Amino acid sequence: MSDIIDVIRNRQSTRAYTGKLVDNNLLEKILEAGRLSPSARNTQPWTIYCTSRKEVIDKLGAGFAAIGRNLFVKDCGAFIAIVEEPLPEELKMHRRYAEFDIGMCIMQICLEAESLGVSSCILGSYDEDSVKTVLGIPKDKSVAMVIALGYASDPTVRPKARKSFDEAIKII
Repeated sequence: MSDIIDVIRNRQSTRAYTGKLVDNNLLEKILEAGRLSPSARNTQPWTIYCTSRKEVIDKLGAGFAAIGRNLFVKDCGAFIAIVEEPLPEELKMHRRYAEFDIGMCIMQICLEAESLGVSSCILGSYDEDSVKTVLGIPKDKSVAMVIALGYASDPTVRPKARKSFDEAIKII
């Protein structure tokens, strides 16, 4: 098992895939990491939709092609869509935490995928109606984010352009 910092260092947004489908056993482990993600007051404000069926990936890829964005997804090996669920009306929260909670869920999914040798790319640009139609997501729901998963056609880890430790971190 790798140290988590090694997984974090190696995880990158992959935009070129081999087309090999992600095995369902691996997908279940990846999805379990998302399901176990923390959330404010344990609200778990998400439903996670997933597919590794080629015909569904092709339809999703066509939806991305129609808007001219993320054209590489046609070759990915699985898709995950995170749908934001409303909080119960009786639950009063002083802040809106769902976006943070879903972000943590997404990151746990991506890190678990990386730890299993599966690459990922978090997609912010997509035709929401197309994603809903293809995945059978109810029209009244909101797709928070889509993740492409698969096997990188070039697994070389690119250098990370990040602020230096001293620029980013202030220890008081």
